Amino acid sequence: MYFYHSIFRIYRIMKKISIFLLLIMMCFGAVAQTISFTGRDADSRYAQLNRVVITNHTQGWQETLYWPDTTLILKNGTGIDDFSENNGFVLSQNIPNPFKATTNVRLTVAEAGDVLMEIIDMNGRKIVGKSFSDVSAGTHSFCVNLAKTGTYVMTARQNGKQSSIKMVCGEGGGANQIEYAGAAGMSSETSLQTNDRMEYVGYVIVDGEERETKHVMQTLGNSQIVVLPLAKISDGNNALQQTKKYKGGEKAFPAKDSEGFRVALSLSPFSLNQFEQGYTFVIGDSIATTPEQLQSIYRSLGSTEMYVRIATKRHKTAENITDGEPDENANVHTFDQGIQLCQIAAALNIPINPEIMCAYTYMDMDRVQKPCFEEYPDIYALQNGKEWSELSLDEICVVLEAYGEFVADAILATGCTVNNWNLGNEANFGFAGVGMGTETAVDAKLGKASAMKRYMASVFSVWWLKKHVWAYNVKEFAAIKNGILKAYEKRNMDASKVKFSTHIATVVFTPRCSASYFRYMAKHGYKMETAGISYYPSAPAMSFNKKKLLTKTITKINKKCNVPVFIGEFSYPSGKMEGPFAGWNKKLKGYEKDQQGQAYIYRDVIAWGKTHGMAGIRYWAPDYEGWYSMSMFEFSNKKGTAKTILKSHKEIVGN
Repeated sequence: MYFYHSIFRIYRIMKKISIFLLLIMMCFGAVAQTISFTGRDADSRYAQLNRVVITNHTQGWQETLYWPDTTLILKNGTGIDDFSENNGFVLSQNIPNPFKATTNVRLTVAEAGDVLMEIIDMNGRKIVGKSFSDVSAGTHSFCVNLAKTGTYVMTARQNGKQSSIKMVCGEGGGANQIEYAGAAGMSSETSLQTNDRMEYVGYVIVDGEERETKHVMQTLGNSQIVVLPLAKISDGNNALQQTKKYKGGEKAFPAKDSEGFRVALSLSPFSLNQFEQGYTFVIGDSIATTPEQLQSIYRSLGSTEMYVRIATKRHKTAENITDGEPDENANVHTFDQGIQLCQIAAALNIPINPEIMCAYTYMDMDRVQKPCFEEYPDIYALQNGKEWSELSLDEICVVLEAYGEFVADAILATGCTVNNWNLGNEANFGFAGVGMGTETAVDAKLGKASAMKRYMASVFSVWWLKKHVWAYNVKEFAAIKNGILKAYEKRNMDASKVKFSTHIATVVFTPRCSASYFRYMAKHGYKMETAGISYYPSAPAMSFNKKKLLTKTITKINKKCNVPVFIGEFSYPSGKMEGPFAGWNKKLKGYEKDQQGQAYIYRDVIAWGKTHGMAGIRYWAPDYEGWYSMSMFEFSNKKGTAKTILKSHKEIVGN
């Protein structure tokens, strides 16, 4: 009994002590709390934090702290404290960099005093300078404007201390100025108390661009070190994988492919012209000033093949004019440019996928342009003096077979490796001058086909397409294929493993119609080992659900045709689309139109496709400035700087 009584007395004493300690803690709960933030990259290595956004969910406030090192110190109501680097005097790197005319920089000072800020060019000439009196301790923002394009060094000085940054002005404008923009630290009204529910997210500078860390939720303690790891591209929510409730679903029939997953991150058809115009491309620490250098970087980021689109126009001309009309494709897909890209592929020992358009400068789902062979005398002679529109289908096939042999022989002569041949570009409604909207002796009804019929045919008139379009195109495809195989035979090369395809646009076909197209081609003489499609989620389409459009199309083709699907064209915007693509601004649910969203959807399409019958993917025109925000680069003054999608490309594709 005495034992239990003693235990009870000890319990009462301990209870009183606990209450006393609790009262002390409550009294001092608002005393300064110190939180140290440190950034980590995807491999748990030190990473420089540019800023940290702090949200106090208990008290309902949010503040942003700026600091150029990996450690940030926050004290109750006083902003940043305990500076260690450079005695607490640091000029933070401006973001973005490069910039257009105007940018903001932040200066953190440990003690009040006068500050001198100067900017010089790379020749040491002073561009602008200004003194600021009685700058208080803390972080301050300054607005900088530069009149001319160039690289500059900005330096801040105070009492024998100095800090400098390098700035790149991609496009100048206005006068050279440095103006004070206000305090940038925490406000004095913010307060912290033990057990406050806090949320932290950091921003790490990676290759000159801010990357977001993971969000960390914690209860505030007396002293904490908060680790903010950089979010991997693979950490995002896979919105595409949530689309499973379509017919087939988990029981889809993925067709097998003998190759590994193809990643055609390639020089675009516009790359050669851009390099001739003086473009440069920056990807991390790498700079490309030649096509060979850029493709080598692509390969290091997981690319497995190159791509080339070849029209029948043989040589470049001085002006972008075709048949007296302006033509933006007049000097992009010429035979000469195609051979040059094949030579690059041979030199780099990387396979190349040729697309033989059989159009003079360009064709797609909207235009079925006829070829022109006047620059190929031996082939042109086979027309026997007739215009292309006057030829019968049999006469057309004779010419196309000869052209197929010629172009394949020229490509193989470069020494490049070709595993896959693609015939036509978005050949839904025609090919080689025989299709809807074209005047041809093959079928008079084609020239009379209206635009309405073109886009309603896949829903209501598939039979019409089969009878008046596909029945002719399949014979044209077969003729070119025969010519290509003759080139292999002529060179005593093994063609037994060579694959053939064509590709169509998904935005104007239903999934059922897409499967019908490839099934028809295989049944009537053009056997394909791969089915090609274009998939642009932000473009206008017949389907409102772009996720289902993709997944159902691939599943239908797999099941009905037993061939894998290669996405021959894919892109998604990282911002607003403009110019001729102003209508391509549809946002796909689950994917923002920003750099992260652009990277996430590309990642998710690949991840889904690897287990659902996809043979590979080609991100269309990754380095083309005229592709606006769909490009993998941000452009300024003929300089392309890699976006998140490209800098994370190796991680995204898993190669």
